[in-house]
Amino acid sequence: MSSDLTNKILFLINDKKPRSVEELSEMMKQEYDITENEIIISILKLHANGSIEFRNPKVENSFRAYSVGNETVWYWVTIGIGFFAALLFFTISETAYPLIYLRNFMGLFLVLFLPGYVFVRILFPINVMTKTQHKQIETIQRVALSIGISAVIVTIIGLLVYYSPWGLDLSPIVLSLFVLTSVLATAALFKEYRIKKVSSETS
Repeated sequence: MSSDLTNKILFLINDKKPRSVEELSEMMKQEYDITENEIIISILKLHANGSIEFRNPKVENSFRAYSVGNETVWYWVTIGIGFFAALLFFTISETAYPLIYLRNFMGLFLVLFLPGYVFVRILFPINVMTKTQHKQIETIQRVALSIGISAVIVTIIGLLVYYSPWGLDLSPIVLSLFVLTSVLATAALFKEYRIKKVSSETS
């Protein structure tokens, strides 16, 4: 690792005070013509020789406060997309062209991706690394699992609705998927909060 790159990293840390490795990496790429791989390797070497140290970010004491923080945008986006898809289904008729295409697209997204995505997020929280939990999967694996698990969830819900008093009707299926997605997303958010809080308290 060149002393020039080391000095650049240390200068940015002291001057800009980045809150995370990702933020420091972005600053380095904006300031200098350096690849992300070079930056990460240099940061890890600085950490290994004791020049810098990593600290777990402080986590809000209450789950309610944490849920409205910058790190929970994914949660509100997920809930918003699910709500929007359900709203389109119940408010746009099948003859309302061209809005029907938007309704169908959002409906497919709700059916084929969102339930599995939040379920996978419970199993493998994104960007949550502690001494006892190191389970991380690649984005492409996460997407594939989300689609596969969504198919299983939709099948189960379809069977439950079929044997319910409503029969096999799309309305209760869509509503059930939205409610289930919201519940699973909240469970994933709470798990993420608990892991980060424990990690922060023990660091």
